[in-house]
Amino acid sequence: RDIYKFLSTIIAITLSFISLLSNNLFISNSCLFALIIQNIIISKFTYKLFNLPYDNYKNYLSMV
Repeated sequence: RDIYKFLSTIIAITLSFISLLSNNLFISNSCLFALIIQNIIISKFTYKLFNLPYDNYKNYLSMV
Protein backbone atom coordinates (compact mmCIF):
# COMPACT_ATOMS: atom_id res chain seq x y z
CA ARG A 1 0.00 0.00 0.00
CA ASP A 2 2.83 2.40 0.74
CA ILE A 3 4.33 1.86 -2.71
CA TYR A 4 0.99 2.60 -4.37
CA LYS A 5 0.51 5.73 -2.27
CA PHE A 6 3.95 6.95 -3.30
CA LEU A 7 3.34 6.16 -6.97
CA SER A 8 -0.04 7.86 -7.01
CA THR A 9 1.49 10.96 -5.44
CA ILE A 10 4.23 11.04 -8.07
CA ILE A 11 1.66 10.63 -10.85
CA ALA A 12 -0.52 13.40 -9.42
CA ILE A 13 2.42 15.79 -9.17
CA THR A 14 3.53 14.92 -12.70
CA LEU A 15 0.04 15.50 -14.13
CA SER A 16 -0.19 18.80 -12.28
CA PHE A 17 3.10 20.02 -13.72
CA ILE A 18 2.12 18.86 -17.21
CA SER A 19 -1.17 20.73 -16.99
CA LEU A 20 0.56 23.89 -15.73
CA LEU A 21 3.38 23.85 -18.25
CA SER A 22 1.43 22.73 -21.30
CA ASN A 23 0.49 25.26 -23.94
CA ASN A 24 -2.06 22.88 -25.40
CA LEU A 25 -5.44 23.48 -23.76
CA PHE A 26 -6.68 19.94 -24.49
CA ILE A 27 -3.72 18.30 -22.72
CA SER A 28 -4.00 20.66 -19.77
CA ASN A 29 -7.73 20.02 -19.35
CA SER A 30 -7.29 16.26 -19.79
CA CYS A 31 -4.65 16.09 -17.04
CA LEU A 32 -6.78 18.10 -14.63
CA PHE A 33 -9.88 16.06 -15.43
CA ALA A 34 -7.94 12.83 -14.81
CA LEU A 35 -6.86 14.14 -11.40
CA ILE A 36 -10.42 15.09 -10.48
CA ILE A 37 -11.80 11.69 -11.51
CA GLN A 38 -9.02 9.91 -9.61
CA ASN A 39 -9.79 11.87 -6.44
CA ILE A 40 -13.51 11.18 -6.70
CA ILE A 41 -13.00 7.45 -7.21
CA ILE A 42 -10.64 6.93 -4.26
CA SER A 43 -12.33 9.20 -1.73
CA LYS A 44 -13.98 7.82 1.40
CA PHE A 45 -17.19 9.65 0.52
CA THR A 46 -17.62 7.58 -2.66
CA TYR A 47 -17.18 4.35 -0.72
CA LYS A 48 -19.76 5.48 1.83
CA LEU A 49 -22.15 6.61 -0.91
CA PHE A 50 -22.16 3.13 -2.49
CA ASN A 51 -22.00 1.27 0.87
CA LEU A 52 -18.65 -0.34 0.10
CA PRO A 53 -15.97 -1.15 2.68
CA TYR A 54 -13.11 1.34 2.57
CA ASP A 55 -10.54 -0.52 4.67
CA ASN A 56 -11.17 -3.96 3.22
CA TYR A 57 -7.49 -4.84 3.37
CA LYS A 58 -7.84 -4.98 7.17
CA ASN A 59 -10.44 -7.74 6.84
CA TYR A 60 -8.11 -9.69 4.59
CA LEU A 61 -5.20 -9.37 7.02
CA SER A 62 -7.33 -10.55 9.93
CA MET A 63 -8.38 -13.66 7.96
CA VAL A 64 -4.78 -14.61 7.11
